[in-house]
Amino acid sequence: MLIDITQEINENTFIYPNDPKTKIEELYNFKNDDFRLTKLEIGLHTSTHIDYPSHFLKEGKTSSDFDDINYFIGKVLIVDLHNFPKDLNTEIDSIFIKTNNKQNTFLKTYNSINEQNLNFLIKNKVKFIGTDFYTIEPYNSPDFKFHKSLLKNNILIIENLNLSNANNGIYNYFIFPMKIDNVEASICRAVIFTL
Repeated sequence: MLIDITQEINENTFIYPNDPKTKIEELYNFKNDDFRLTKLEIGLHTSTHIDYPSHFLKEGKTSSDFDDINYFIGKVLIVDLHNFPKDLNTEIDSIFIKTNNKQNTFLKTYNSINEQNLNFLIKNKVKFIGTDFYTIEPYNSPDFKFHKSLLKNNILIIENLNLSNANNGIYNYFIFPMKIDNVEASICRAVIFTL
């Protein structure tokens, strides 16, 4: 059975301060027309999304460099942040963390990965680091050091996962980024499952 770990998108979906607001506008409807048509205005860092290297690196890879959908299939360890692993089974290529942070609100203090975790991710060459929070970056981290270090090592970042229905453990995952050419982020649908 698939477990959907994607956050829903609506006009009340939390957005990072100064990011574009989500707007869903019905342009045509059955009251006045013979069909319904809706326009969506949204920032690419809204809800569950992937950060590509070009988000923080001027010459970094964009969505177009990750156009093989098979790249977004793999095996993930889901774990509480305070139980961050000390080693990694070779079959696991990604880690999704539960932060226990309050969701859908901007916080000035919150749980996040630390330098030791960052070095572990880079040393183990994971494909994805995912979080149920709106950022992987510790608060007051200088110059987005964590984002840049991860992305420089081609570790893609998935933020705003919904891990509330996922127990800790090892899963297979599918991630389906929107196929948008040459951008720094992609809104995505993400699911996990066991065989």
